[in-house]
Amino acid sequence: MDLWEFERQAREYARRRCREHVQELEKVLNRPITFDYRYEHTRTTAAIAGRLAEKLGVEPALARIAAWLHDLGKCRVPGLEEEANQEREQDHGHVGAEEAAAFLESIAFPRDLTQQVRQAIAQHVGLVKDHILEEPLAALLWDADKLSKLSFAGVLHYLVGEVTTGAGIVDCAAFLQGMDWELHRGIRDSLNTEIARRWADRELAETAGIRDKLLAAMED
Repeated sequence: MDLWEFERQAREYARRRCREHVQELEKVLNRPITFDYRYEHTRTTAAIAGRLAEKLGVEPALARIAAWLHDLGKCRVPGLEEEANQEREQDHGHVGAEEAAAFLESIAFPRDLTQQVRQAIAQHVGLVKDHILEEPLAALLWDADKLSKLSFAGVLHYLVGEVTTGAGIVDCAAFLQGMDWELHRGIRDSLNTEIARRWADRELAETAGIRDKLLAAMED
């Protein structure tokens, strides 16, 4: 089955929902937001998911579809009360899974694949866990989501996102010095596949090296 057109529609839907999310945040903060963290994280996760899928025997387009839709529950809904939007985010796995399923059904995506995507999105929430996800798409989506956070690009995405939304992180040196490596290792150990764990090891080593070089440059 050629899933390319379904993937294109999922990508466009995710882009639109991320844009709506930024617009709603701008209303709350009463100022423009210049960096769309949610979209950049989603885009990175989709790229990683496709690469993992090629190595794990999962249909790459299906993996990317799940990744494009995985954080819909974190995207604010225009016209929804602030409290309701916050409740959506707190339960974003299940909320996003249902929104993704409804969207996929609206474009006549195969029902069996819709259920796989729904399950994967519902199970991706959190940073660490003490068990392995057995369903291939769910395992892959968890790994792709976490790998996007472990890379230095992911760290920068988070930092810039915090700055642009006014969350208070403005001291880059303090942020880099305070990176929680124990948490990073916990995330690495929670990955489901050996391929993802090896990928994480490379990302963590690269992130540590870049961090040390940046801190050294800041001290000069």
